[in-house]
Amino acid sequence: MDLPNQLAEIAKLSVEERIQLVQAIWDTIPEDALPPLSDAMKAELDARIAEMAANPDDEFSWDEVVTHVRGNQ
Repeated sequence: MDLPNQLAEIAKLSVEERIQLVQAIWDTIPEDALPPLSDAMKAELDARIAEMAANPDDEFSWDEVVTHVRGNQ
């Protein structure tokens, strides 16, 4: 099957099924095949880790984030 036909079949899947497919495909990519992080990305990650360590009480659970985003405060 060629790519356009495959994509047409994939488009028929539900959003949840397509997300699962993307995750399954992503899991097949070896870590050493991923592009390296830039210095700016590394600096941002380091800053976020330091912020988390300095303010551990400023974190939110996933449920709290979802509730906030959905406006069900």
